[in-house]
Amino acid sequence: MQKLSTISLIALIALFAACSAPRKNAVDRISALEKQMTATAGKPDSSKVEMLTNAYTDFARQFPKDSLSPEYLLKAGGLLMNAGNGLKAVQVLDQLTRKYALSKQAPQALFLEAFIYENLIVNLPKAGELYRQFIFRFPNHDMADDAQASLNNLGKSPEELVREFEAKAADSVKVARK
Repeated sequence: MQKLSTISLIALIALFAACSAPRKNAVDRISALEKQMTATAGKPDSSKVEMLTNAYTDFARQFPKDSLSPEYLLKAGGLLMNAGNGLKAVQVLDQLTRKYALSKQAPQALFLEAFIYENLIVNLPKAGELYRQFIFRFPNHDMADDAQASLNNLGKSPEELVREFEAKAADSVKVARK
Protein backbone atom coordinates (compact mmCIF):
# COMPACT_ATOMS: atom_id res chain seq x y z
CA MET A 1 0.00 0.00 0.00
CA GLN A 2 2.87 2.37 0.91
CA LYS A 3 4.50 1.61 -2.44
CA LEU A 4 1.27 2.56 -4.28
CA SER A 5 1.05 5.89 -2.42
CA THR A 6 4.67 6.70 -3.25
CA ILE A 7 4.06 5.94 -6.92
CA SER A 8 0.90 8.07 -6.89
CA LEU A 9 2.79 10.94 -5.28
CA ILE A 10 5.58 10.73 -7.85
CA ALA A 11 3.03 10.64 -10.69
CA LEU A 12 1.25 13.69 -9.22
CA ILE A 13 4.53 15.62 -8.96
CA ALA A 14 5.44 14.70 -12.54
CA LEU A 15 2.01 15.80 -13.74
CA PHE A 16 2.34 19.13 -11.90
CA ALA A 17 5.80 19.71 -13.34
CA ALA A 18 4.59 18.95 -16.86
CA CYS A 19 1.66 21.36 -16.47
CA SER A 20 3.78 24.17 -15.05
CA ALA A 21 6.45 23.96 -17.78
CA PRO A 22 4.39 25.88 -20.39
CA ARG A 23 3.68 28.66 -17.87
CA LYS A 24 7.35 28.91 -16.91
CA ASN A 25 8.36 28.98 -20.57
CA ALA A 26 5.85 31.78 -21.24
CA VAL A 27 7.04 33.83 -18.25
CA ASP A 28 10.68 33.31 -19.26
CA ARG A 29 9.90 34.40 -22.84
CA ILE A 30 8.13 37.53 -21.58
CA SER A 31 11.04 38.35 -19.27
CA ALA A 32 13.49 38.01 -22.15
CA LEU A 33 11.36 40.23 -24.40
CA GLU A 34 11.01 42.82 -21.62
CA LYS A 35 14.79 42.90 -21.22
CA GLN A 36 15.20 43.43 -24.96
CA MET A 37 12.72 46.33 -24.81
CA THR A 38 14.50 48.04 -21.92
CA ALA A 39 17.88 47.53 -23.55
CA THR A 40 16.88 49.59 -26.58
CA ALA A 41 17.24 53.32 -25.96
CA GLY A 42 14.68 55.71 -27.38
CA LYS A 43 11.57 54.54 -29.18
CA PRO A 44 11.27 50.75 -29.20
CA ASP A 45 11.16 48.82 -32.44
CA SER A 46 7.52 48.26 -33.48
CA SER A 47 8.16 44.57 -34.17
CA LYS A 48 9.43 44.12 -30.60
CA VAL A 49 6.40 45.99 -29.26
CA GLU A 50 4.16 43.63 -31.21
CA MET A 51 6.05 40.54 -30.04
CA LEU A 52 5.86 41.59 -26.39
CA THR A 53 2.20 42.61 -26.48
CA ASN A 54 1.35 39.33 -28.19
CA ALA A 55 3.30 37.45 -25.52
CA TYR A 56 1.37 39.28 -22.78
CA THR A 57 -2.04 38.65 -24.34
CA ASP A 58 -1.18 35.04 -25.25
CA PHE A 59 -0.23 34.41 -21.61
CA ALA A 60 -3.57 35.80 -20.41
CA ARG A 61 -5.42 33.65 -22.95
CA GLN A 62 -3.48 30.48 -22.04
CA PHE A 63 -3.51 31.06 -18.27
CA PRO A 64 -6.67 33.07 -17.54
CA LYS A 65 -6.72 32.19 -13.84
CA ASP A 66 -3.07 33.07 -13.26
CA SER A 67 -2.42 36.14 -11.09
CA LEU A 68 0.01 37.46 -13.72
CA SER A 69 -2.69 37.65 -16.40
CA PRO A 70 -4.23 41.01 -15.37
CA GLU A 71 -0.76 42.45 -14.78
CA TYR A 72 0.36 41.39 -18.24
CA LEU A 73 -2.79 42.76 -19.85
CA LEU A 74 -2.19 46.12 -18.14
CA LYS A 75 1.40 46.12 -19.41
CA ALA A 76 0.19 45.26 -22.92
CA GLY A 77 -2.34 48.08 -22.84
CA GLY A 78 0.26 50.58 -21.66
CA LEU A 79 2.76 49.45 -24.25
CA LEU A 80 0.20 49.73 -27.04
CA MET A 81 -0.87 53.16 -25.79
CA ASN A 82 2.72 54.40 -25.78
CA ALA A 83 3.19 52.98 -29.28
CA GLY A 84 0.19 55.06 -30.41
CA ASN A 85 -2.10 52.10 -31.05
CA GLY A 86 -5.09 53.39 -29.09
CA LEU A 87 -7.73 51.07 -30.54
CA LYS A 88 -5.79 47.90 -29.74
CA ALA A 89 -4.85 49.30 -26.32
CA VAL A 90 -8.49 49.89 -25.32
CA GLN A 91 -9.42 46.39 -26.50
CA VAL A 92 -6.79 44.87 -24.22
CA LEU A 93 -7.64 47.16 -21.29
CA ASP A 94 -11.35 46.49 -21.72
CA GLN A 95 -10.62 42.76 -21.60
CA LEU A 96 -8.81 43.33 -18.30
CA THR A 97 -11.61 45.39 -16.74
CA ARG A 98 -14.25 42.86 -17.78
CA LYS A 99 -12.43 39.60 -16.99
CA TYR A 100 -10.51 40.79 -13.94
CA ALA A 101 -12.87 43.42 -12.53
CA LEU A 102 -11.76 42.68 -8.96
CA SER A 103 -8.03 42.73 -9.67
CA LYS A 104 -5.81 45.49 -8.34
CA GLN A 105 -5.03 46.40 -11.98
CA ALA A 106 -8.68 47.05 -12.93
CA PRO A 107 -8.85 50.68 -11.72
CA GLN A 108 -5.69 51.69 -13.56
CA ALA A 109 -6.87 49.88 -16.69
CA LEU A 110 -10.20 51.70 -16.65
CA PHE A 111 -8.52 55.07 -16.13
CA LEU A 112 -6.06 54.39 -18.98
CA GLU A 113 -8.91 53.34 -21.21
CA ALA A 114 -10.66 56.69 -20.56
CA PHE A 115 -7.38 58.56 -21.07
CA ILE A 116 -6.80 56.82 -24.41
CA TYR A 117 -10.32 57.63 -25.61
CA GLU A 118 -9.74 61.24 -24.62
CA ASN A 119 -6.23 61.76 -25.98
CA LEU A 120 -5.45 59.17 -28.67
CA ILE A 121 -8.80 58.18 -30.14
CA VAL A 122 -10.41 61.56 -29.36
CA ASN A 123 -13.82 60.15 -28.57
CA LEU A 124 -14.79 62.56 -25.80
CA PRO A 125 -18.26 61.13 -25.06
CA LYS A 126 -16.74 57.67 -24.52
CA ALA A 127 -13.92 59.15 -22.44
CA GLY A 128 -16.45 60.98 -20.28
CA GLU A 129 -18.49 57.79 -19.84
CA LEU A 130 -15.40 55.88 -18.71
CA TYR A 131 -14.20 58.63 -16.34
CA ARG A 132 -17.69 58.67 -14.73
CA GLN A 133 -17.62 54.87 -14.53
CA PHE A 134 -14.22 55.07 -12.83
CA ILE A 135 -15.49 57.58 -10.25
CA PHE A 136 -18.58 55.46 -9.59
CA ARG A 137 -16.69 52.15 -9.27
CA PHE A 138 -13.60 53.44 -7.48
CA PRO A 139 -14.59 56.58 -5.53
CA ASN A 140 -11.83 56.13 -2.94
CA HIS A 141 -9.03 55.26 -5.36
CA ASP A 142 -5.96 57.51 -5.51
CA MET A 143 -6.81 58.39 -9.10
CA ALA A 144 -10.48 59.33 -8.46
CA ASP A 145 -9.54 63.02 -8.18
CA ASP A 146 -7.61 62.74 -11.44
CA ALA A 147 -10.63 61.17 -13.12
CA GLN A 148 -12.85 63.99 -11.84
CA ALA A 149 -10.36 66.64 -13.01
CA SER A 150 -10.16 64.97 -16.43
CA LEU A 151 -13.94 64.89 -16.60
CA ASN A 152 -14.17 68.57 -15.60
CA ASN A 153 -11.64 69.55 -18.27
CA LEU A 154 -12.79 67.18 -21.00
CA GLY A 155 -12.72 68.87 -24.40
CA LYS A 156 -11.17 72.11 -23.21
CA SER A 157 -8.25 73.55 -25.13
CA PRO A 158 -4.98 74.34 -23.35
CA GLU A 159 -5.79 78.03 -23.77
CA GLU A 160 -9.15 77.59 -22.02
CA LEU A 161 -7.48 75.73 -19.17
CA VAL A 162 -4.89 78.50 -18.74
CA ARG A 163 -7.61 81.19 -18.71
CA GLU A 164 -9.60 79.25 -16.10
CA PHE A 165 -6.50 78.74 -13.96
CA GLU A 166 -5.60 82.43 -14.17
CA ALA A 167 -9.17 83.43 -13.26
CA LYS A 168 -9.15 81.13 -10.23
CA ALA A 169 -5.76 82.45 -9.17
CA ALA A 170 -7.00 86.05 -9.48
CA ASP A 171 -10.11 85.20 -7.44
CA SER A 172 -7.93 83.58 -4.77
CA VAL A 173 -5.80 86.74 -4.54
CA LYS A 174 -8.95 88.89 -4.19
CA VAL A 175 -10.31 86.66 -1.42
CA ALA A 176 -6.95 86.65 0.37
CA ARG A 177 -6.82 90.46 0.33
CA LYS A 178 -10.23 90.82 1.97
